Amino acid sequence: MISELDLIYGKPIPLIEGVAVRPFLLKDIANLGEKKFNSGLAIVTLDKERMMETLDSREISKEDLENLEKIDDYVFFLIAITQDEDLKALALETYSFLLDREVFFDSEKGLYFLGKDDKLVIFNNELYSKIGLIVKTQNGLLSMEELEMEMRINDPNIEPKIREYLIRSRNYNKKIQKHKATQSDSEAPSLAEMIISISAKGDGVDIFNVWNLPYYTFIQLYGKVLQIEDYDMSVRSALAGAEVKNLTHWTKKTY
Repeated sequence: MISELDLIYGKPIPLIEGVAVRPFLLKDIANLGEKKFNSGLAIVTLDKERMMETLDSREISKEDLENLEKIDDYVFFLIAITQDEDLKALALETYSFLLDREVFFDSEKGLYFLGKDDKLVIFNNELYSKIGLIVKTQNGLLSMEELEMEMRINDPNIEPKIREYLIRSRNYNKKIQKHKATQSDSEAPSLAEMIISISAKGDGVDIFNVWNLPYYTFIQLYGKVLQIEDYDMSVRSALAGAEVKNLTHWTKKTY
């Protein structure tokens, strides 16, 4: 189980014996460039369901769609990256960074790397999915509650009816989040704007040391700064005589 303290500290999350998934620090993102960072994340956390939604039913047969739905996420990922050499190169570069070792591609093996004692480790759906969950959580794409739900869904010992209920609940939450994201995308600040804000307002964080923060910690701090500002504004409004409902101290909320 991933600990939130490990995420905040920036501790690599164990994957298999001798191999862990390391987090992106802000300086890593700066060296890569925000666009390349986001593209790399999108590739290694490829959402098969969302990709299926983008396929044009007029350009692909019903039979092909049904076949795509049957394959597992990792095979779908391999099909996607082998259609474009640049995409494949970025996937390998991103995985190599995350696992802190070179990741290779072979037309027969798929993705593979050398693990502990140079033991050959070949990607499979379980490994691919586990890395995806870790990376999503490290980069704020999956909350701790959502991670717990995904782990319960993947638990081989869970009752089928409970798994079915959890999947329906997860899919419903995804639709809600997608709707909210569509509404707020135009107002979302850039990473550079967020860094400047934290450096100006963050207590103990400045433009010189902010680059050493794990991305997860940074977005938590940024969210907390926004909460503090909202709380202060609400308090000032209340003192001025305005009606403020459900005023809760910012320490009681999580981002």
